[in-house]
Amino acid sequence: MERCLGCQGSIEGQCIEVAGGKWHVTGCLKCSYCHETIQRSLNVRYKKIVFCAECDQKLFASYCGDALSAVSVQANVMPPQKGCGVIISDGRMMQVRDFVFHPQCVACFNCHSVPFDFQLFSLN
Repeated sequence: MERCLGCQGSIEGQCIEVAGGKWHVTGCLKCSYCHETIQRSLNVRYKKIVFCAECDQKLFASYCGDALSAVSVQANVMPPQKGCGVIISDGRMMQVRDFVFHPQCVACFNCHSVPFDFQLFSLN
C-alpha cells in the first residue's frame, strides 16, 4: 500500500502525483515553508519539497540589483549601478558582472545612458 507524503496515511483511490510522491487529493499537499494547503499553483524545487507560489517567490525570486552569489555580498562587491529593487517576475533579466537587472534598468553608471552593445551582458 502506498502512503501519502503529507500525512503518511494509506492512499486508496484518487491521489495527486507530484514531487516524486503521492498525496491525498484534499488537504495533504502543503507548502514546505508556510505549511498552508496548496490550493492553486505550486513549485517543486527539490524532490518531495514543494512551495506555494507566494513562498517560492519570497524565497527564490530575483530582484533588480541583487547579487547572484553570496560571495559578492560577503566580499562587499559594489554593483555597477543601483537597480530599481522590484522583483524580476517575467524571467527576463540582464546579468552585469555578478548582479541582475531588468533589461530596461541597465544604464551607464557615469552618464546614465543605455548601452548600445548588449553583447557585453548576458540576457537570461
